[in-house]
Amino acid sequence: KVIKFLGDEQDQITFVTRAVRVVDLITNLDMAAFQSHSGLSIFIYRLEHEVDLCRRECPFVIKPKVQRPAAATVPEGEEMETDMEVTDVAMESSPGPSTAATEPAAVPSTSSATALDEGTAVAPPRPPTLTPCPPKKPPTVATGVQCIPQRAALLKSMLNFLKKAIQDPAFSDGIRHVMDGSLPTSLKHIISNAEYYGPSLFLLATEVVTVFVFQEPSLLSSLQDNGLTDVMLHALLIKDVPATREVLGSLPNVFSALCLNARGLQSFVQCQPFERLFKVLLSPDYLPAMRRRRSSDPLGE
Repeated sequence: KVIKFLGDEQDQITFVTRAVRVVDLITNLDMAAFQSHSGLSIFIYRLEHEVDLCRRECPFVIKPKVQRPAAATVPEGEEMETDMEVTDVAMESSPGPSTAATEPAAVPSTSSATALDEGTAVAPPRPPTLTPCPPKKPPTVATGVQCIPQRAALLKSMLNFLKKAIQDPAFSDGIRHVMDGSLPTSLKHIISNAEYYGPSLFLLATEVVTVFVFQEPSLLSSLQDNGLTDVMLHALLIKDVPATREVLGSLPNVFSALCLNARGLQSFVQCQPFERLFKVLLSPDYLPAMRRRRSSDPLGE
């Protein structure tokens, strides 16, 4: 009940964070009681609520363009779903051209004059296409606005719990449908805005997806259909990866999960990953994160 109560005061958020940690400890002993009270759905519902509040301050979400050659060798069913995803993105970014492409096809051939009139009428919206808008949005991310510490702590506790629950055998029956609801949308926003949420939440969000894919490899295609994997590839290979030791160390595991099927491997190759990763290895910004911690080495060498 504490986690389900949607209060926005900072003290209440801290109280919910403590409740999440208590539930995390209790479920180590009794997971059946947690499931009987629909605990997992309540956690995801609360996570969605907190991310929606963050979206008001930072509305940016990565919308990568899916190239058609990647879907050429994909089975027909998956290709159809990918096409729908691409058209959805196109309609959101440039509604003018999408309507222009569909309306003339529906006009009968007998009314050619009307079709020409419609072509000239639809032509004006084409010059101000919104294709340049995605490059203009990233500057809004780097405005210095960050998630408040209380909410970041709550999100961290919930993502840690989800990461543990996905791997728990007690959740094997219900975990297959955990990505069918609002969870992918929330994860997309966190992964798209590493500057806002911070490196630790970014890492946890990618780890939740990675653990889910390794737990249910056959459901990787569903994550590809809803665009979550494309957002991850964009955030890791096109945007600047957070310069922390933990994020850089997680990259091989994340990429292995995203490339478990042919479709994921093609999407990975299209991002030209090796050129990008070599730049990261040679960049002065990432060198401090890759230095060996001598204090953590028991032998000191």
